[in-house]
Amino acid sequence: MPQKIDPRDFLYRKVNPTQWDAFGAKIEAFVDKYDDLSFRLASIVSPMQVMDFFASSPAAKKQYGENVTGKDLYDAGFRLAILPAHVITDAGFAFKLEKDDSEYNPANGHVNIIDGKNAPFTWQKNARILTEEEMQKGVLQLPDL
Repeated sequence: MPQKIDPRDFLYRKVNPTQWDAFGAKIEAFVDKYDDLSFRLASIVSPMQVMDFFASSPAAKKQYGENVTGKDLYDAGFRLAILPAHVITDAGFAFKLEKDDSEYNPANGHVNIIDGKNAPFTWQKNARILTEEEMQKGVLQLPDL
């Protein structure tokens, strides 16, 4: 049965060190070379699992060493922006369907927003950077809408 995203859920997006400041995520955090914008679903993966995923990439290993961890990336200035899932559909966008018609990959929480690169200001306006404490907590409680 296809998995649907609960509008009360949250989406995480990796933010590079130059893409945020004391005021939050900069617009550059939501500008991408791909049409579809990539996120991870908070009810499926913890913030540190997202960071560990990016730490396993060849680019991270090349820049920070073979044994780099998500914590190392955090210490180097990488962060996660968090965005309420309902913002996507409220803004008229849709989730790209997986092969089984799910809105996300149940194995790793990966989500693509169809043509998401076309609304970076909307995502930035509705997102915030996770605090260090939130990075350690894991899945956030879903609020009532």
